[in-house]
Amino acid sequence: MAVAFFGMLLLAIIAYAGWSANQTAVDRERRLLDNAFNESILRVLNEQKSVAWWDDPVIKITDDAIDLEFTDANFGVFLTETYGQDEVYILNGENQPLYIRGPNTNGTRPRHSNAAVSRSSLSSKRSGVGMRPASGPDPICSTKPRTATTS
Repeated sequence: MAVAFFGMLLLAIIAYAGWSANQTAVDRERRLLDNAFNESILRVLNEQKSVAWWDDPVIKITDDAIDLEFTDANFGVFLTETYGQDEVYILNGENQPLYIRGPNTNGTRPRHSNAAVSRSSLSSKRSGVGMRPASGPDPICSTKPRTATTS
């Protein structure tokens, strides 16, 4: 009877150790994936910041008018060819696409409002839910609104 009890106890200890090691490995893999995802987000944000932080886009891309030649050269072609981004979307305040460049488009102003990604996906990206790195400041958020300056 004592041998059976200690055998079961040993089996329980081994099972718990295996489960505990598995949970540790799962947690480590999850952190690894989160870090890789956050690095990818930071890379894309820095790439986009390289083309969007001067005043010309503020002047040439508005809800009322868009300079397609400027936008295609400075956003579409630059981000897809220089940085290898698959698609480029420029949206207005209502999440409607003003400009799309991807595998099936060549820098066009879309005719249909449903040409962009799903509204819930866009809303979560615009609000930053789940899109910011796990720690540290938002890499492109400014406390001061940008305004166009003309000389």
